[in-house]
Amino acid sequence: MTDKLTTEMLHAYHRCRQVLGYLGLSLPVLLIGGGWASDLAVLPSVSDCYHSTLRDLFVGALFATGIVLCTQPMRCRLDRLIPLSGLAAVGVALLPNEGGAGADSLMRTLLGTKAAAMGHYLCAILFLGGLAYLCLIRFPIDAAPRARMWFQRCGWLILCGGGLATLASVAKLTGPAAARQFVIDHNVVFWIEALGIWAFGLSWLVKDHCDMAALRQPAPASLPIPSVVAPFQIPMGPVAERLVP
Repeated sequence: MTDKLTTEMLHAYHRCRQVLGYLGLSLPVLLIGGGWASDLAVLPSVSDCYHSTLRDLFVGALFATGIVLCTQPMRCRLDRLIPLSGLAAVGVALLPNEGGAGADSLMRTLLGTKAAAMGHYLCAILFLGGLAYLCLIRFPIDAAPRARMWFQRCGWLILCGGGLATLASVAKLTGPAAARQFVIDHNVVFWIEALGIWAFGLSWLVKDHCDMAALRQPAPASLPIPSVVAPFQIPMGPVAERLVP
């Protein structure tokens, strides 16, 4: 009974991480396609999807991400940043930025446009910080050199992307007219955020592949093979297998 329950839990954990990884890879594509289908344009930023017909997709993806992050196991005190970033993801979904017209959401009605937008950006910073922590510190533990390289690349891409997106947003709001027009015309903020989301999804797929591959390795000859290993002789997914042997 215990082995069966453990196997079911590991299967659920594996599938959950795969869903989250593929969600990260597909979300920008879905937002781009949805933007062209509804408004014939890519929106200025991912957060602006809240004020469009893509709100359901934007909010749903952030809620799913936040729930998964809140359920991650913690190995040390610093890992408390992981569920905190999950709550921040929910905050990003519920607190709209300054875009859109009027008080068209509950949180904006209760807090006001400026306070809601401030909460949105604070939650976004905390959310990105948690993702970077996972890629740069948590995921590389006991990882193979090649996998560690991918985690570091994804982590730095998330950090640098967050910083560049912030600078581009400031330029769009307070910069010279030429800078504002360039950021708006080329959707600079959206593409930077999309790169960070892709890095997030890729890191989860690589992490899941590494953990499942380690689980499938045969135990030493002097030790019995755990009964929970056999059920995991399953494909780990085409994306991660091409990156990490």
